[in-house]
Amino acid sequence: MKSLCKKQIILWLLLVIFIAGTPLFADDDTSQNANDDSYSLVQVMLGAARYANLNLNYQSTEYPTVEATSTFTWMPLIGVEGGIPILKKPVSLGIEGGALFSWMTDSVRAAGTVPGQVTVHVDNQLYLLDLSIGPYVSAEMGKRIRLYGGLGPILMFGQNNNQSNYYVSTSQTDYQTNTSSAFGPGIYGRAGIEFRLKNSSWMGIGARAFGSKLNFSNVSGTTNINGFQLMLTYTVGVKSDDDGF
Repeated sequence: MKSLCKKQIILWLLLVIFIAGTPLFADDDTSQNANDDSYSLVQVMLGAARYANLNLNYQSTEYPTVEATSTFTWMPLIGVEGGIPILKKPVSLGIEGGALFSWMTDSVRAAGTVPGQVTVHVDNQLYLLDLSIGPYVSAEMGKRIRLYGGLGPILMFGQNNNQSNYYVSTSQTDYQTNTSSAFGPGIYGRAGIEFRLKNSSWMGIGARAFGSKLNFSNVSGTTNINGFQLMLTYTVGVKSDDDGF
């Protein structure tokens, strides 16, 4: 897991270096921009999520002395966001909504007594989907750079699959699979910077903080889903046929 995190950090540094150079290749025709009120925005996001104290505490129902905890620190993410402008340039105000999906598998080993030595191997698969909606603000700094931010509520959906193998001495005694789904409300806040590629397309980086709580039936306690997300973004402006709101 640590080596994977190091590779992600190196990849992000390379991406930032690449993005920093994109204004040099931008189209000189800047007659249209992302804050034109006739354009709706569609943004695609790819990155990673960093979680604070995201622990799944597993306790065996058959062997109560056996407990195992899976800790999820980094998870990859992919998502899409859409924005509808309400006010005109140079500063655009509007409503945004989107969805972000993250996933990860973690394996953990624990031991206990029944009496006798019991060892359990647990594989936890965690899937998270959050749906968000809220107001956003977008402003262009000159002809090449766009700054934006948003804030609002989220609805978090989660699914946890855990597979457990029990061993007494050297013999496998049991195999269990448990699946639980949960959802809960939360809140998000995000901000980012993008550089112009063409008249109505942008590329950049963004950050997003979020928080929610889920209650899975196959793990003990409440699972806190808190952290921040770092992402590479690509945004395009979609021309509207009407005058908007």
